[in-house]
Parts: sequence; structure tokens; C-alpha cells
Amino acid sequence: MRPESIRLKCKAWAAAILIAGSSLWSLSAALGLSSAQARSAAAGDVSIVDFSFVPAAITVNVGSAVNWLNVGVLTHTTTSNSGPWNSDDLGPGSAFSYTFVLPGVYVYHCAIHPAMTATITALASVYLPLTTR
Repeated sequence: MRPESIRLKCKAWAAAILIAGSSLWSLSAALGLSSAQARSAAAGDVSIVDFSFVPAAITVNVGSAVNWLNVGVLTHTTTSNSGPWNSDDLGPGSAFSYTFVLPGVYVYHCAIHPAMTATITALASVYLPLTTR
């Protein structure tokens, strides 16, 4: 592969990363999340507040853990609709973590309050070998 081709591909990837990053911040702003909450979401942290998961949708890479923390006053769960995890009861101040090993879109809910739902998208890692001649 010629150096010009490599540079063009690197620029395309950089642009895609910038667009994805700005989309995350735009989504966070639309949901009314502060920049601290958006950074937290990017890190795979979810707060359980009153009767909602905050943020309600996050994206992580396969191999990343999502950490839930119940910051409300009621007991909740984080339970996958398709079965990979079930936290059991999380009282106020309790935490639960799950590491995503397969890519996919995971919808989950609170087993105690089924109207509480959220989504996690786990992206496959991409290996892009760079070769030079």
C-alpha cells in the first residue's frame, strides 16, 4: 500500500472518530446530561436514579465493563432481556458490573420496575494492521 493511501485511510478513520465523538456529545446534550454525565457514560457507567437508568443508552467496546450504581432510595435490578446478566437486588448505594464479551445490542430492565428500560450497544474491536513497504 502506498503512503498516500495510508494517509487517506488514517484521515478517514480520524474523521469517523470525530463524528462519533460529537454524536455522543450531541446525544448527551439532547438528553440533558451534563458533560460529567456524558464522560461517565463514555466510560461505561450507569446511574440508577429514581425510576430510570442514566444514561438510557450507551455504547461500549467488547471487553469493556459497564458499572451500575444505585444512587436512588429504592431497590432496583439491572436485568438483561436476553439473559447474559442479572444483578439481583441493588439497594441504595449498591453497585453491579458486567463485562461485555460479545458484540450486540442489549436491552435491559429493572425486574422490580419493568417500565425502567435502557440499552447498551457493545461494539466489536477492530484490528487495522498498518503495513509499510
